[in-house]
Amino acid sequence: MIINSAVILAGGFGTRLQTVVKDLPKPMAPINGRPFLEYILDYLMSYNVTEVVLSIGYMHNHISDYFGNNYKNVINISYAVEDTPLGTGGAIKRASTFIKDNYFFVLNGDSLFDIDLIGFSDFFLKHNAEIALSLRKMTDVSRYGNVTVTDNIVTSFQEKGVKSGEGLINGGVYLMKKSLLCNYPDVFSFEKDFLEKTSKTVFAQDFDAKFIDIGVPDDYYRAPQILTDELDDVPTLFLDRDGVINKRIVGGYVTKPDEFVFEYGAKEAIAFLTGCFRHIIIISNQQGIKKGVMTAADVDAVHSYMCREIEKVGGKIDGIYYCPDLASENSPRRKPATGMGYNAKKDFPDIVFANSIMVGDAITDIEFGKRLNMTVVLINHDGNSDDSADFNYTSLATFAKEAKDDINKFKKKRL
Repeated sequence: MIINSAVILAGGFGTRLQTVVKDLPKPMAPINGRPFLEYILDYLMSYNVTEVVLSIGYMHNHISDYFGNNYKNVINISYAVEDTPLGTGGAIKRASTFIKDNYFFVLNGDSLFDIDLIGFSDFFLKHNAEIALSLRKMTDVSRYGNVTVTDNIVTSFQEKGVKSGEGLINGGVYLMKKSLLCNYPDVFSFEKDFLEKTSKTVFAQDFDAKFIDIGVPDDYYRAPQILTDELDDVPTLFLDRDGVINKRIVGGYVTKPDEFVFEYGAKEAIAFLTGCFRHIIIISNQQGIKKGVMTAADVDAVHSYMCREIEKVGGKIDGIYYCPDLASENSPRRKPATGMGYNAKKDFPDIVFANSIMVGDAITDIEFGKRLNMTVVLINHDGNSDDSADFNYTSLATFAKEAKDDINKFKKKRL
């Protein structure tokens, strides 16, 4: 099951932050020249979330006027406006009436916990849960409060300040069933009145992921560095296969090694690029498997041949990920969805998407790269360009020559 709906709680007063961010709601606080809320929407977009409800209250026009009803032509945005404060529980309950699906994520508009939402969804569904929350280990939990867990089930919550030292905190990302709060009043605290008192089983999964909370001035000042501190790492290169590395068979599929014909200069290009990038990863849609045109073993044989030929000229492919699902299945792994990208990051944790480059020859490749905040390079053998890509080249070889001469040209700091 694909979960592509989310509620973002963006209606708080932000009292503690008003000394440094005046005349703006807290989620609109600027970080590196962008509203913090944009980072959250980019994060959700990278996991194929396409429906977002913003629960807004204080100075809500600043949010709705800025974002409108659509974000980057991917996310549809609705607004649940609090005319009077409803508490976090009441805000979620009202926002949930805008949700069409049976399940949805909940996030806070003043924090970003960069967890694997696909893994979180799998955890939720595996336990047949109605509510699950994310946890993060902290060296000092005194500011946030502590959560005690046994066998992935929450056993207690402790107030902030009660315990100090290492422990688990509530990371502020939830996954819940839409009907969960239907019998609750219109005004209540999700944390106090529901989480701490419910008879429902509250499941919890802990994540070791980047965590940013801009709720107090000190952390707000640190946020620009937190959001950019990984960007100077050696980048990763993501490559589409057909039409980039090998000649595309129009209307058909490469089903065996002798049908795999390298594009002119592609093998040598990958050899050049091997010295420029930390990893080279291939991301490819291969729905011919589900269509019965070839088998997974056939695709693996093709890839084995491809890698051997590339290695003969000094190149190296670090990982290959392909999706056999049909376009009609709306798979979270099939490009432009980002599942294969996150599969690669799971295997290579040092991948930083915002410092990576996606090279492809199709609109789905451009969209895949953009959803992960990569620099996007489009290969168009006819010499035509597309303004939606960051760079346009006629072949992988021409791109490789410029990358070899000046890799920094392509390291666009998107965050």
